[in-house]
Amino acid sequence: MKKYVLIMLCALLLTIGCKLHEPEINGISIDKIREAKDIALQKDSGVHIASAFGARKNGEFMTDPDMTEVFKFIATAYDPYGPTDSIWELVCVDDEWNIITDSLQGMFEGIVVSVDLVNIEMDVCDAWDLLTEEHGVDSFHNWSLFQPLHPDFEHPFFFFATDTGSFIVNTITSEIEFDPR
Repeated sequence: MKKYVLIMLCALLLTIGCKLHEPEINGISIDKIREAKDIALQKDSGVHIASAFGARKNGEFMTDPDMTEVFKFIATAYDPYGPTDSIWELVCVDDEWNIITDSLQGMFEGIVVSVDLVNIEMDVCDAWDLLTEEHGVDSFHNWSLFQPLHPDFEHPFFFFATDTGSFIVNTITSEIEFDPR
C-alpha cells in the first residue's frame, strides 16, 4: 500500500513540477504581435508592427479578449530618412496567416510610421481587466492597439469599441478615457 501511495505522490509532484516549468504565456495580443513580426521579418529586416486589431469572425460582441478569432496587423518597413513605402497587412484566422501586400499602399503613402508595438508590455487582457474593474464594462465589439504619430498621443493605447461608446487604455500610464456614443 505504501508503495502505491509513494508512486501516486511522485506522479502528483511530477505533474505539478511540469506545470511550474511551463514557458511563460505573455497574453493574447503580445504573443500574436510577436508572431506577426516574425512573419513580417521574412519580407524586410527593418519591419515594425504599427497596429494590431482583434475581433470575432461573426462580428459579435466579446466578453473577454480570449474570444478573439480574427487578428489583423499593419506591418511596415521603417525608413528613418523618408516616408514608408513597404506596408503589409497580416491577417490571422484560426492560426492561419495571410499577408496582403497591395491593399494599404495608397493609404499610408508618404507617411512615416515608426512605432513598433512588439515592445508593448501591456496585453489586451490587462487593458480589458482595467476596464471591467474601473468602469464595469461587460462586453466589446473589437479591440485595437496603435499609437498615432501625433503630439496628442504620447503612448500607445488599446481602443475598445463597446455598445455605449469607446474606451482608450493608455499602455504606459493605465489611464482610461471614455468617449460616449
